[in-house]
Amino acid sequence: MTFSAVNLQNKLEQIDSSQSTIETLSRYIIFYRMNYEVITDIIIKSLFKSDKSKKIPFLYLLNDILQNERRKSTNFANCFKPKISQIVEHIALTDQGSIHRVQRTLQIWIDRKIYPQEFIVGLIHSIENSSKSQQGGRTTQKMDHQNSISHSNEKDNQKKHSHDQQQKFQKETKQQPQQGGGEELNKEPEEFVYSGQFAIDDLIEDLNEINNLIYDVKGFDKKNNEQNQVMSQIKKGDLEKQVATANQDYIPVCQRLVNVKVEFLEKFRKNLNSELELRSKLGELIQNLNKKLREELYKKQKIRALCENQLIGLTDLKERISEKINQRKRNYENNIQTNQENEKNRKFNVYKK
Repeated sequence: MTFSAVNLQNKLEQIDSSQSTIETLSRYIIFYRMNYEVITDIIIKSLFKSDKSKKIPFLYLLNDILQNERRKSTNFANCFKPKISQIVEHIALTDQGSIHRVQRTLQIWIDRKIYPQEFIVGLIHSIENSSKSQQGGRTTQKMDHQNSISHSNEKDNQKKHSHDQQQKFQKETKQQPQQGGGEELNKEPEEFVYSGQFAIDDLIEDLNEINNLIYDVKGFDKKNNEQNQVMSQIKKGDLEKQVATANQDYIPVCQRLVNVKVEFLEKFRKNLNSELELRSKLGELIQNLNKKLREELYKKQKIRALCENQLIGLTDLKERISEKINQRKRNYENNIQTNQENEKNRKFNVYKK
């Protein structure tokens, strides 16, 4: 199966805060972790485009990816790190309840060492500063609105506000011992359990390992005690007799094993000798073939030398024949010239007479 960005976008559009949805998406993304850069861009873009109700599910998805992927690699953690401050602030500033969820998730990252502690502490401080600045902007808007009201209405509002604050303070003091995460647990039990799911899983694994170790230690101690009891009951003479009988029973077995090994070695020796004979024969054949090839090569070299001598003789004969032909040609030309001169002299003498 090949990775499809369209399928991932469709899955992210249908994201919700249920544990099954988050785990399914996380497994799908980690399965295609070779395309971590493309997947990171798609998640960030989908997060910023999503509704307010889907910001927290994206936080849980990011938490699941980073915690599961760190067992195999750190590609997603390194790819998300430059944008993690923007992501966390964007989710935290959605509403007042989101800040607590983000802070709780960042604390889990500190415990699980997803990112360095200094880096996450800086993220927490930046979230707190952003939330304070946002709350300050809201209070200034309320103050401007109150200044536009008349002085008499302002006094009434202040009285009502003080009365409401007192009632609210009394309720908080009564409910304070029951708080400490229980209110969030009653509101969103599934999300709260999911944020600490990995810590619970690892704790269960550690407890299982400890139980296995305890079981092994108990079993070892039990066997050791049984052996000590048996050894304490056996007398020294009985022990020597048992050793002697054990040796007597063990000697035939050893003899059979030795005989089998000897037979095997004998067969191996015979096979090795036969192979050596075959190799010696092959060596003789190779030597004879090499000798024949050398003889053939010597004959060919001899024939080549004869051919070269014949060729040299032919070239010498050719040169002598060419010299004789040239000499005869020169003699013929000289004879013609002398005849012509003699004919001219004869005619000249006749003319004089």
